Amino acid sequence: MQGDEFTQYVRKYSDMVYRVAYSCTHSAPDSEDIMQDVLLKLYICEKKFHDDEHVKAWLIRVAVNRSRDVLRSVNKKRTEELREGLSVSDEEPSSDLHTAMAGLSRDHR
Repeated sequence: MQGDEFTQYVRKYSDMVYRVAYSCTHSAPDSEDIMQDVLLKLYICEKKFHDDEHVKAWLIRVAVNRSRDVLRSVNKKRTEELREGLSVSDEEPSSDLHTAMAGLSRDHR
């Protein structure tokens, strides 16, 4: 795709791609990443489009598919937001707790 043509499509459709991604993911950072991925795919795409409506339909489909990929990713399934006040201590465990755990069988520890 030529630079001027790509620039025209970015100006015309980047907001739409972002909105499609946001409607699927409900996440602004993910939507921005998806928009960049989709526009990069458009830039390297060697497909010949018939007209602007064909480009628009292609962008919507790619944005939806990329959004689904993000939602299915392993990283999204295993993350959760950190709660305030949650901290990790380098201190030794309390002796009572340590003693109680030592008294359990190996299977119950």
